Amino acid sequence: MSPSIATQGASSSTSRGDEVSGWYPEKRHGLFTYFFLKGISGDADVDKNGEITVKELKQFLTDETEGVPYWARRLHSKEQHPDVFGGEGKVLVKY
Repeated sequence: MSPSIATQGASSSTSRGDEVSGWYPEKRHGLFTYFFLKGISGDADVDKNGEITVKELKQFLTDETEGVPYWARRLHSKEQHPDVFGGEGKVLVKY
């Protein structure tokens, strides 16, 4: 990853290189898309300060008990591990 991305922006991946990104039929979205939208809508705001940081979104998406990895195993019996890259304190959403 470019150092400029890490300090000036954020990037994400829906899964690791050897994994296939899964679908969430009930929600009519991909797993990553569903949880990403849910996260930036406020569910990822752990400290409830009206801001969602890279760190909070990453924790929300990658949570092994409620996030994308859990639902990929539950729905498809497959592994899917998304990631979010960038400065952990960078604010992605304010509401």
